[in-house]
Amino acid sequence: MTESDARLERRYRRLLRLYPRSYRDQHADEMLGVLMTDSEQDGSHSRVSAALDLIRGAFLVHTRYWWEMRGAIEHNRLAVRHPLVVIRVRLAVALWLCVVAAVLVAKGYWWGGFGILVFIVIHLVLAGRTANQYSRHRQ
Repeated sequence: MTESDARLERRYRRLLRLYPRSYRDQHADEMLGVLMTDSEQDGSHSRVSAALDLIRGAFLVHTRYWWEMRGAIEHNRLAVRHPLVVIRVRLAVALWLCVVAAVLVAKGYWWGGFGILVFIVIHLVLAGRTANQYSRHRQ
């Protein structure tokens, strides 16, 4: 393997870190093999498009994992390893939105402050639902 191939492989491995760990464990070697084979056949233009495609693919895989969160909790999959982190993040965002709403109301932007209350309620409801699913799952 030449030095440029080794650098290219390191770059691809860094980009593959954007994917979730469970996905990488299953598919990283296979994806890397395809990427390296394609880069040997095509020029540098395909390397840029391959990098962009890896980024797009990582986004799509994370999005799919996010949508499968409810099923993951019910079926004990690895997509959600720590539902308590999800609950804490939602509560932190709700608290931060409360501060923003209070600042807006204090500055006289009543409608903006009260409009943010909708998002606060959404985060609190979703945190409650996640906590409820988590407690049912643990029983």
